[in-house]
Amino acid sequence: MKYLLYIGIITILFSCSNSEKEQTTTQSSDSVNATPVRNQPVLSKADSLNIANASNGEFAVFWPVFRRAVLNKDTLAVLQMTRFPFETRGESDTDPVIRFNQDDFFRVYRLLLSQWTGLHVSGKQLDMIRTTTNTASINPTADWARVSAMEFQKVGGRWKLAFAYLNEETIEKLQEGTQTLN
Repeated sequence: MKYLLYIGIITILFSCSNSEKEQTTTQSSDSVNATPVRNQPVLSKADSLNIANASNGEFAVFWPVFRRAVLNKDTLAVLQMTRFPFETRGESDTDPVIRFNQDDFFRVYRLLLSQWTGLHVSGKQLDMIRTTTNTASINPTADWARVSAMEFQKVGGRWKLAFAYLNEETIEKLQEGTQTLN
């Protein structure tokens, strides 16, 4: 009887410690500062086909797929729906354009998602993506659309995230990250 009690206690302790580990490795849905996992499995054929089909269609078909990929932190899908080199610049049209390749993309992507939209006090780009559920207010053209600070273009017949405007705070954070890498 004692042994059954010990085995039960050990089992409960073991399951609690596993649960704790799972909780510490799980990020909150609002967290965008975590480094994306580079060794994620390759997209399934069905996922790739879904992205390709959405990218070939109207922006109204592309947007929900892109939005879902961002909200689900599906970095492979986001990469597949982004044009490279990915371009950014400051808020002024006279600011220099900065290009990012795939290896550097997530450094700017994380900061872009946490960047303030300028529309309301707590509004971040990620919040804008979360609340923009349809494209009626976006008013896309046949080959261009803008959602907050992000521009999408139809490139080679496929919709892609192509450009983003960065505010001064985001640019400073990017420059700080560059200095620490040197």
